[in-house]
This record gives sequence, C-alpha cells and structure tokens, in this order.
Amino acid sequence: MNAATWRVAWAARTDHGWWSQPSLACREGDGDRPGMIGEVIGSYRIVSELGRGGIGVVYLAEHVSLGNRAVVKTLLPQYGEDKEALARFFNEAKAATAIRHPGIVTIFDYGHHAACDAAYIVMEHLQGEALAERIDRGPIAPMAAAAIARQTASVVGAAHRAGIVHRDLKPDNLFIVPDPDMPERERVKVLDFGIAKLADSTTAVKTQASSVMGTPIYMAPEQCQSAASVDGRADIYALGCILYEMLTGRPPFVGTTMAQLVTSHLFEAPVPPGQRVAGIPPELERTVLRALAKSPDQRHPDMAQLARELDAVIARSPVALPPEAPASATALDGGVNRPPTLATTLSRSVRSIEAPAAST
Repeated sequence: MNAATWRVAWAARTDHGWWSQPSLACREGDGDRPGMIGEVIGSYRIVSELGRGGIGVVYLAEHVSLGNRAVVKTLLPQYGEDKEALARFFNEAKAATAIRHPGIVTIFDYGHHAACDAAYIVMEHLQGEALAERIDRGPIAPMAAAAIARQTASVVGAAHRAGIVHRDLKPDNLFIVPDPDMPERERVKVLDFGIAKLADSTTAVKTQASSVMGTPIYMAPEQCQSAASVDGRADIYALGCILYEMLTGRPPFVGTTMAQLVTSHLFEAPVPPGQRVAGIPPELERTVLRALAKSPDQRHPDMAQLARELDAVIARSPVALPPEAPASATALDGGVNRPPTLATTLSRSVRSIEAPAAST
C-alpha cells in the first residue's frame, strides 16, 4: 500500500462519515447552487463552492469592492453547537494570526455569520499544490526534500516561538506555492492549526490528559499517549516523518489499525531511508533519524537546530540552494507552478481528528 493509500485510508477512518451529509449552511441549495453562493460574509461575496469536508464547506469568494479573491471556510451549523468543534475551528484563525511569518497562510477575518448561522474564516487564496500530491508522484530528490523541510522548520519554528505547537503536521497541511518575489521558485505555506496547542490557555483547544489528537501516521510517540503535554519536539518528529516520506515515497511506519501505528511509533526503529532508496546523503539520513528518535530529548532541541542541520546538508550538496532570507521563506529547488488545488487541502482540514487513547 503506497503513501497516498495510507493517507486516504486514515482520512476516511477519522472522518466519522460526515462527508456524505449535505450542507445546511444558510439555506437549502437549489440544484447545483449551494446555499451560501451569493451571500456576503464580511467584505467578501461567496462565488462558488470549492469543496467540503466532514464538518464544513470551503468557498471561493471575492472582495465586494476590490475584487481580490479569498477562500472562506465555514463550519456546518449542526457543529456550531458543539463547543469543542467550534473551538477547534476558530483555533486555526487565532493561531495563524498570532504567528508573523510569510509561511503562514494569511487570515483576513473570522467570526459568525448570523444570517447563515455559520462560523467562518476568511483566508488568502493560494495557487499551488499540497505536498501530499507531490509525494504521490514519487520520491522527491534529496536536496529538494531537504529544502522543503528546511522551510517548514523555519515556519513551524516561528509558531513555537509564539508559544504554539501545531500537533498535526502532515503532507496535506503543507502547501507549495510560487514565491511572489521569485516566481520561478517556490515556498511552503503551513496550513490548518485547528488542533494547535496555544500558550494562552483561554484560546487553546482544551485537551484532556487522556486524549490523543492528530494524524496517526505522523504522531510522535509521546503524542500517541497524550496530546495534552506535548511540546515543539512532537512537531520535529512529525517533520521527520514527512521528510522520510518525501525521500522514500512512504512514511516510516504504516499499519492497518491505530494500535499497530502506535506500537510502531513507540517501539519500532525506522528502516534507514537509504536502505529504501539509493542516493540519500548519509548526513541527511542522520538528520532524519535524529528527528525520529523515540525520546524527545534525543531529537533536535528545537526547529532552529533542525534548520541548521538541513542548511549544512544543503550547503555540502554539489548543487547548493540559497539560504533563507530573514524576511521570506527559502526558495525551493526546481520550482514548478502547479494547478491550484487548495480546495482539496482545505476540505480535508474541515474535519475533526481525534483518536481514542491507545490502550496499554
């Protein structure tokens, strides 16, 4: 089973069957016309539906006077009464606005639209593709993979410095877009802080000590046991899983059940990526395996250290990539402008992911 199949299988398993329910937003749609098309939310008029996930709908919108395009995520009204679902939905906007980094998707507005009885988030409209789609085409060249991971470490490191732990890093939540300053190159945007742990407990999603939150394929060992006490090193582990998958085309651990995955994360050593795919530099392999250490204390202490290691790997490459400028994300090697697929990525993000705590 390839990486794409594993991701789809786990998405379906955590979706609780909500994909099949019709949108109840605003008013009933007539034929092909969804209920919210034409509605004005803040300064944006809904133009079309882009996609829908388990608990919400994603729309394309335009500013009523400027014509600028944006994306509007809405929470289905039946989940607006669920305090936990509502907290997670707004958590994304609160976390993203607390982090100042060009690698974070820009949030324009969020709130509750009374006429449609729908919570909403208005965010920038991105052109590009999810990292998951790129991986699905096969392993990524080592230096290109290192550059993507280096950018991600910079973005998530900025979140950590703001007191925010993402807790759900995965290829679906990393979006690759053309760099606005150098369109022939690319930059990474980190999406979906819906289950992020915020330093300010008044705005954070409340996490019980026994709850396990995240996507099982990418969860750190300590996160497999409880999401309440994890710190930024859990995101380092997740990024290690992502880098491993970029290099080899598959995650370090796969399984058909939650219990199998938890057992692997807790006790099994990953097969070194160089044993799966030839041509991976030894120093890059060492960086991956350090990020995947079972104990948080044996991983990189923070994203800055991981970024420095990746910088050193890239610098030793025969085709070195330019270092990241302080004001923008690092350009990726071999950038290609891909068709826009943000709807697919955001549709996956409007679902609640919480797995039961693993029994021991």
